[in-house]
Amino acid sequence: MTASLAYNFVDLTGGLLNGDRGSAPDRFTCKFMIVRGPDEIVMILGSLNEYPYHANLLDQFCHRRELASIWAREPDVVDLHEPGYDILGGGYVEIQRAEWRLRFSGASTAYGAFPQYELNALVDHCPVFEPYQIMITS
Repeated sequence: MTASLAYNFVDLTGGLLNGDRGSAPDRFTCKFMIVRGPDEIVMILGSLNEYPYHANLLDQFCHRRELASIWAREPDVVDLHEPGYDILGGGYVEIQRAEWRLRFSGASTAYGAFPQYELNALVDHCPVFEPYQIMITS
């Protein structure tokens, strides 16, 4: 019997997708990464202002989870050394809050394109995405 994977969302934006509108504009772009753990697939999302490189997202995720990682080439590459964890890729998400739309696209220069199957599964299983219309382009 194999255990099923959990699909988790790590929000480094301060809750912008959960309806905490604050003073953020109605349209903005974030970066995201997808990481596979021993029993989970995780999306990490952060604003371009706070996380200019995908490596910044990964570094913060590893720090919060106390996962083994090291800066391989600062500021754009963090290597993940935690057993059972793999970096699957990353991209960008354009957030249109007034229209409740998200558009995932692009690729991380350092970590490659996001995997379509895992992104679809995350969008389907993470409640934060339920109110949004989702578009995914490669």
